[in-house]
Amino acid sequence: MSHGRLSILHVSPMPASPPRFGAQVRMHGLMTELARRHDLTAVMLVDNEFDAEECRKTMQAYCRDVVLVPKPYVGEGLAKRLLQLQALASTRSWERWLASVPAMQRALDRVLRAERFDLVNLEFSFLGECNLRQAPRNERLPRLVVASHNIDYELEHVPPQLNQGDSRGAKDGRVYRH
Repeated sequence: MSHGRLSILHVSPMPASPPRFGAQVRMHGLMTELARRHDLTAVMLVDNEFDAEECRKTMQAYCRDVVLVPKPYVGEGLAKRLLQLQALASTRSWERWLASVPAMQRALDRVLRAERFDLVNLEFSFLGECNLRQAPRNERLPRLVVASHNIDYELEHVPPQLNQGDSRGAKDGRVYRH
């Protein structure tokens, strides 16, 4: 990895901008500061709580490319509660279940295979099942940073591809948790 300008891919279960609540404020602040010295691309899920076009336009001010993947609507009331009960009875958390969107992996495959990234920043571990360690043919794989905010449940269920090191960083230098 060079010490100059980096190419960074940010992956998240929600758009970073415009910032309206805590997690978005943290991601927006991080990304706008990084964009001052590095090239950012974002691949993020977006649900009907957000205005996707507003999010895209706001993020394009500091991202080279923004890919927003629609998150399927899970319903209200009894339908939602039944899905939550299903998640409770499974080995996957509700948040991880919500973030399991096949279109997200397809978007990540397309972006990661088209351009080499120095670093992939995964916001929240809920998307940890995605294949993030990809690169164009004959290129180095990107390093991976997992920004784990709600780690209490997820630590017990980290996919093997992310569980390659201790909390200070992987022995092989590829996966970092903070």
